[in-house]
Amino acid sequence: MSNDATIEDLLKQDEEALKAKRKRLNTFAKALAEVRTATENAAAAAQQILDGGDLTRTEVARVFELSKSERSALVPPARRRRLEPTAEETTQQKDHANSTASDSY
Repeated sequence: MSNDATIEDLLKQDEEALKAKRKRLNTFAKALAEVRTATENAAAAAQQILDGGDLTRTEVARVFELSKSERSALVPPARRRRLEPTAEETTQQKDHANSTASDSY
């Protein structure tokens, strides 16, 4: 009998631990959903500020004291000039160079 009681006690402890774990995981899942929703709303608001010309990306980051991670999550990256030509442009440049070289003979 004492073995049965000990086993039951262990199972109850495991069950309580699992319930506590489930509660922590559910709490985290709810908090994460709230954060994701808030991030999407803040990113949309930031985009409206940028689209409206109210502030620049730099000004948004400075005025609202955004951390680097906040800035990357909320403010879209600046459009950068292409530093490397596309494959099509490279082909056109080679064709132009070849036609120029053949014309000089």
